[in-house]
Amino acid sequence: MPKSTGVQLLNKTKNLYPNIVRILVTAYADIKANIEAINEGRIFGYLGKPWDLNEVKKMIKEALMEYRIRNNIIGLSGSIAHDVRNPLFSASLIT
Repeated sequence: MPKSTGVQLLNKTKNLYPNIVRILVTAYADIKANIEAINEGRIFGYLGKPWDLNEVKKMIKEALMEYRIRNNIIGLSGSIAHDVRNPLFSASLIT
């Protein structure tokens, strides 16, 4: 990527789409750069090149499951917040 690093791309993606599941795919063998991408980009998984097709398929399935879990948690937390807000709002009208 000529204009940015992978870490910058992962950070930008994380900031724009915080619920997306990010997978680092690289042929770059610099361990320091890979660790930085993992820590700062908060990636879900890591795939190195050359790819093993079975490993790629497994990673995609796991990432999809993680995405679904995250969305369920977000939906559940929204429902809980709604259930807590309604009685509190009603109580505030009484006082």
